[in-house]
Amino acid sequence: MTMSLLGGYYAPWYWAKIVLNGVLPQTLWVRAARLNRPLLFLVALCVVVGMWIERYVIVVGSLHRNHSESSWFVFMPTFWDWATLAGSVGLFLTGFFLALRFIPVVSMFELRELLHKKRTEGER
Repeated sequence: MTMSLLGGYYAPWYWAKIVLNGVLPQTLWVRAARLNRPLLFLVALCVVVGMWIERYVIVVGSLHRNHSESSWFVFMPTFWDWATLAGSVGLFLTGFFLALRFIPVVSMFELRELLHKKRTEGER
């Protein structure tokens, strides 16, 4: 399994996972990189992408080389695989947008403070 990951069909995904999750975060040892917000955002984004690639390598790599040699194949996603992905993204976005709609973004304390300032300015 390891030799298949290092140099087989899914090797580019494996090495992308190593670079994004292992090598790229090492830039955070440099203080200037930690203080540069765009670079910090880019490193964090690469780590998130690397984690998704890691999940892909775990699932698809284990499907690629099963215990029985007769079931070895290159994984090609079907319509149902894409439909499941689209459904899970849609379900997440539904919950996210509902949370944006019903959970206040500005704290109530700040709103009270603004209302109080508006009332005192109106009395003048």
